[in-house]
Amino acid sequence: MPQPGTPTHFVLVTAQATIRQGLKTQTWTATLTPPAAWTRMDAFDWAMTEFVRSNPDMTDHAVLYFAFERNEI
Repeated sequence: MPQPGTPTHFVLVTAQATIRQGLKTQTWTATLTPPAAWTRMDAFDWAMTEFVRSNPDMTDHAVLYFAFERNEI
């Protein structure tokens, strides 16, 4: 059982973009507790925004993998 205050979900994104030097593949992870009304699409939109914010050279990317799961084993 997660500790109180532990984010409830884990997000993983792997994407690829063409940059000046060629192809770049980047994997990004995060945790969050989404609002109760969020859909999986809301989570995807949030993840894409945060992914690009963390990796500005990946603005025009293709998503290779997206995972949005409960943050527990």
